Amino acid sequence: MRFWVLAGFLTGLLTGGASAAYSQELTLDQAIALAKKNNGVLVATQKSVAIAQSNVREAAALFFPFITPSYQYTDVEDKLTSHSPVTRDSVHELGVGATWQVLDGGQRWYGLNQSRKLFDSTRYSSLWTMRQTLFAVTQSFYDALRAQELLKSADAELVRTKQILEVVKARAAVGDIAKKDILQAEADVANAEVAQITASNDVDSTQAALKAVIGWPAQNPLPALAKSEPTGEPSVTTLDDALSAGQKRRPDLLSTLRALEAERFGVLTAQREASLDWSLNVNFNKDFEPENSYNRTLTFVVSFPLFDAGFSRERARQAQLSLESNRALYQQDVRNARSEIEATFLIWKQNKARLDAADRALKAAQINYDAASESQRLGAASIQEVTTARTTLITAEVNYIQAVYDSYISDVQYRLVIGDPLPGENS
Repeated sequence: MRFWVLAGFLTGLLTGGASAAYSQELTLDQAIALAKKNNGVLVATQKSVAIAQSNVREAAALFFPFITPSYQYTDVEDKLTSHSPVTRDSVHELGVGATWQVLDGGQRWYGLNQSRKLFDSTRYSSLWTMRQTLFAVTQSFYDALRAQELLKSADAELVRTKQILEVVKARAAVGDIAKKDILQAEADVANAEVAQITASNDVDSTQAALKAVIGWPAQNPLPALAKSEPTGEPSVTTLDDALSAGQKRRPDLLSTLRALEAERFGVLTAQREASLDWSLNVNFNKDFEPENSYNRTLTFVVSFPLFDAGFSRERARQAQLSLESNRALYQQDVRNARSEIEATFLIWKQNKARLDAADRALKAAQINYDAASESQRLGAASIQEVTTARTTLITAEVNYIQAVYDSYISDVQYRLVIGDPLPGENS
């Protein structure tokens, strides 16, 4: 019984640790830090970079001698017949061997350069994956914040409709307005309740998405999200500069370019194997036991595939065709990237203008609603006038909230597509 109690305590401690650490508010920086620690995609890419770096060291090792000490103990026992004596012999063998390929046709050099280019390609690919993940975290965080703000707006709208309903009932009771106007006010309250429920559901769904991308325990609720804005400015603010910067700096394009350079060394290797090849090798063996001796061998070999039914020649041809195919795909990737940059740039500019217009509209709608509410309270405005002002206000509030977070998200997405570092990348 004590074991299960202890196990339950430890499980609660491990799963509740994250929520306890952020019991007040969860900031965007903290969400990014959690994603960098817990997101499986980021962990996997880091391992891929380590593997590529190991491949470089492996290729470089082929230029050095391989030295292998060895020891062998052999115990032999012989008995020829049932009447013959048993003979026994023990042998200790101790020695060291060394092999060194001094010269070859270039395959080791091609392999080393290929592994270096692939390492660079993997690093850029890992960086691109990290930036995409950071953007996904930022987008999910802002979507969750947006849902929170929309819920607050829905709550405020419900309060306004109830206040209007009370005023309408009071005026209808004294005969100032027709009792049928109560029905409109009651319908507005019911619609506001529906909107509030919908907004509450959106909060739950956006927070679930945020939990998944940052590795938050699914059974633990998120704390309140701290308001956050994108920091810094994009490095370029014109379309021409954005297109130029994106093609030069985007990690996904740089990764493909390095992979093409690595493939070129693969072509050179295949071409060498299909033509004249040579190698110079040195072998040295030194025995200390059972006798002190050594031998050295120097071997120079020149070879040419005189006839292999076109096997090596076709392999070289396939390698060249694969390189040309991937070059064509790279050019298409560049075109797609330029199209993405242009579309994102236009959305980024439009969202800035849209946010400014939404801000002005919200301020005007608030003033209009306040005036209509006061006029209704004094009996100088009809229910239709107040309803129109209230509808305009809630529309302006929703439009403003949407514009704010669309602007935030497009700002970060614009940085992503032009190759700028994203918030939290270097922390």
